[in-house]
Amino acid sequence: MFQCITVAKIKEGTLDSIIKVANILAEATRKEEGNIYYYLLQAADATDTLIFSEAWEAEANFLAHVQGAPCKKFGETMDPSMAGAPQIYPCKVLV
Repeated sequence: MFQCITVAKIKEGTLDSIIKVANILAEATRKEEGNIYYYLLQAADATDTLIFSEAWEAEANFLAHVQGAPCKKFGETMDPSMAGAPQIYPCKVLV
């Protein structure tokens, strides 16, 4: 299994628009080959912090996902809402 966790800080007042496009991306992502799960979380103690948590059967599935049109479209929409560059953590599951 391959997992990726992305932490993003967003600008004030942008959460609703992000959720709208994130729903579209999540629906498409969950249908992609090899997707195990895809979630968008909000930090309980920092409402400007979003955490994207996703798991894939293999790294190749994840790489195909990030190169796909839904992911690229989401990135274009998300960029103006960001308060800095996201921190992306591709992970290999150990236990």
